Amino acid sequence: MKMSIKEFLNKLSGISTPIIGVTWTPLGDERQIVYKLFQKLGDRRLIRHYHGGFEYDAVIDSLMIMRKDITSTLSELSPESKCRKILENIRKALHLFQTFIENNEYVTDSDDVLTALYDMKNVVRKNLIKLSKIYNIEIDEYLEYNF
Repeated sequence: MKMSIKEFLNKLSGISTPIIGVTWTPLGDERQIVYKLFQKLGDRRLIRHYHGGFEYDAVIDSLMIMRKDITSTLSELSPESKCRKILENIRKALHLFQTFIENNEYVTDSDDVLTALYDMKNVVRKNLIKLSKIYNIEIDEYLEYNF
């Protein structure tokens, strides 16, 4: 993978002497980082359509876990990462859905909630497919079923 000067300098964490030495802190392999996120998201259940209604607290907890996992993944990537914007789009969709659910706590089985769920899943699915293509990562059956 080709590395820009800026990425190289960000990874450089020190220089020592008398015989010049370089301390190097490489970022994780992007593909592996994204793969780990896929595994974490594949384990979330809140968005499976067969649930019918929602258990409010469980939905909020699960959304927060997914957002935390995405934020953690973003922190492992370089600012120039080709998947940063895609992950930010997923996190934003989850955030918007969480806000919607929090504002509609007592109507979690309404058509509006189901429409919001569908919209969130659609955004997440499209972005996961993009990541899958970029990094040649197969989307496993649980992750595919969730979204």
